[in-house]
Amino acid sequence: MERVAYEEAAGWYERVVAALDPDDVDHEVRAGLNVDLGYARWASGDRDMATKAFADAMASARIIGDAELFARAAVLSGGRRAWTEAGVVEEDLIALLEEALSMLPGGDSAMRAMAMARLGSELYFSTDAHERRMVLTEDAVTMARRVGDLPALAFVLNCARFGMWVPGNAAARLEIAREIVHLRETLGDTFLQYSG
Repeated sequence: MERVAYEEAAGWYERVVAALDPDDVDHEVRAGLNVDLGYARWASGDRDMATKAFADAMASARIIGDAELFARAAVLSGGRRAWTEAGVVEEDLIALLEEALSMLPGGDSAMRAMAMARLGSELYFSTDAHERRMVLTEDAVTMARRVGDLPALAFVLNCARFGMWVPGNAAARLEIAREIVHLRETLGDTFLQYSG
């Protein structure tokens, strides 16, 4: 994954998942592996297999009641950034993100901020959700700053570019882009430089 060999990484994750004993299922391990497999598949451009891996991860997380794992799978559906197809409202993903938020504890957390930001960005093309999307996005950024988890803040800011995108706020979005690039210098993550 670090060497951008996503197809190869996905192949290894698939081998590990296939090697798990079906009669002795450790749902936590299976969910974690499927989240990583989903991300590798998404990064390699295979959205269908990625979606299946994330769905498998969420199914395992539901069985054991692991809200954090469930939310991680829902949030990463689409890779490390918000992904919206022009004009398409992904109702299924919106429902999963809503479910993730209902499962997560109500207080501040990096994962809650990420789920809120991702939901805000997914509501971009929903014509009746403008106000909610803006509130979710602003609250997610504020929460991520309070929590102080820099990778989560970077994810939230990436989503915020879509969640707060309205005419007349180019200066605010430019400031977000600058902050993302600054976080790249702090975290040493080249993806952030591209994204910012």
